[in-house]
Amino acid sequence: MPTPGPIPPRTDRLLVDSFLPAGRQLVSPNHQFVAEVVSNSYLAVRRDHDRFDSADLVWITKPVEKRLGSRPLQLLLQSNSNLVLTYNVDSPKDKNVVWESGTDRIRQKTPLILALLDEGKIVLGNSIEKEVWASSPNLPAALGRVSSLGEEQYLAVGQSLVSPSGKIRLTLESSGNLCVQNERGVKTFYYTGAGRRSGLFLTPFRDGSDASVQIIDDLGRIIWPAPSEGRRPILGRTATLELGNDGVVSAKLGSRNGWTTNFAASGAGPVADSQLKYGDTWTTHTPLVSPSYGEYWITLDTDGSVSLWKGLLEVSDSTGSVLRQLGFKADRETRPVLEVADNGTFAVFSSSGKEIWNDNEIDAGRPRL
Repeated sequence: MPTPGPIPPRTDRLLVDSFLPAGRQLVSPNHQFVAEVVSNSYLAVRRDHDRFDSADLVWITKPVEKRLGSRPLQLLLQSNSNLVLTYNVDSPKDKNVVWESGTDRIRQKTPLILALLDEGKIVLGNSIEKEVWASSPNLPAALGRVSSLGEEQYLAVGQSLVSPSGKIRLTLESSGNLCVQNERGVKTFYYTGAGRRSGLFLTPFRDGSDASVQIIDDLGRIIWPAPSEGRRPILGRTATLELGNDGVVSAKLGSRNGWTTNFAASGAGPVADSQLKYGDTWTTHTPLVSPSYGEYWITLDTDGSVSLWKGLLEVSDSTGSVLRQLGFKADRETRPVLEVADNGTFAVFSSSGKEIWNDNEIDAGRPRL
């Protein structure tokens, strides 16, 4: 059996008994796409730009947790025509393999060749027989404008799901925050990434007979698991993640709902929930939002009073991560003005010049009205 060897630079093909070394890429003939091993964790196909950007990802294998003391992961096309991602190309045994195409079970008249095509997918085939395996796009950058994801499909940082109406977006932001944003720009956060800027993926999964979602990092670690009951599995059903026109995010197993967004627990409130029903609990900092998607909302304050608000000010950092959202008390003034002082503080004035509140009073718990 010949010893596997590395591929030449700037090629679009991988032949039998050759491998893609760490730090090297397959390049499509039109130079629009590259395939590479990322973070020593997963194989990826992405649009070819000067710098790696997860928003450019079109297909990935499931990220795996790095093994201590292991060699770099490499992509190997074995002599049996199986494509594997392995820690050891000289001894690609099961314990070293973290992903495979499964094409060793398909009888071939001639050895297969792997190629990265101009449309951004990798295929296994030969000059005699038809294509026997191909990567299937599993991220929105390749799927187009989609409102749902299935199992083994991912939402990467910088990518979004879009509701069927096109008015609501579910985005994994560059800061690592997961949020729903409506057409007015009002955001509801379900997970805050504590400033993490890359290497996160959102994906649905089956947890017993329930469907749920999780955020994993580029080392395969679960960063945020959404809760589920985890009952006995139901065979033949797959999990999906869906974004509705109402801004509700839900995981389903078949047609049955599993996990759905818990607005009270998120601390940000629903995008468009405008009523309370008998038996519902209303907590502080969880606003009821008007059907106009945020033009008006009411909040239960810590002193037990209820406030009606109009207008929204978002404070963001340089990455676009929203640090806080602040509301204006509803009155006849419809055009509040924000002024920033030389010392870095700011204040909001009504169109008649009346100060509504200033930055010095925000940390006191409630702006002056």
